[in-house]
Amino acid sequence: MASKVTARSPAIFVNWAKAAADIACGAATCDGSQQCCVDNINEPRCIPAADVCPGDHDAVCDGLDDCATDEHCCNAATTACGLTCDDNACTTDDDCPGSVPHCCPQAIVPWGHCTLIPC
Repeated sequence: MASKVTARSPAIFVNWAKAAADIACGAATCDGSQQCCVDNINEPRCIPAADVCPGDHDAVCDGLDDCATDEHCCNAATTACGLTCDDNACTTDDDCPGSVPHCCPQAIVPWGHCTLIPC
């Protein structure tokens, strides 16, 4: 499948075929053909990557290992690989750039985000 621009994040180009690493999604683990879908009613769950998540947050990456070498996993309503990010998604401190070196948990979604201040 070719690259796709999501409706919620037009600046982020998502290469569904690249998302080869596993994505932690609550009690589940999504594979490269899936995304993690999160809403306020259901537990986080894996759905096909090309489907629309009816929830408030979805992710096709949760850290650097899910993205191409020159990309970052960008934390947003649609968390996806991109060339630049305002907020980086992470699973470990190694996913974070030097300017925000700490991977801290988030309240609603199962992936973390990079912060300047330790958790």
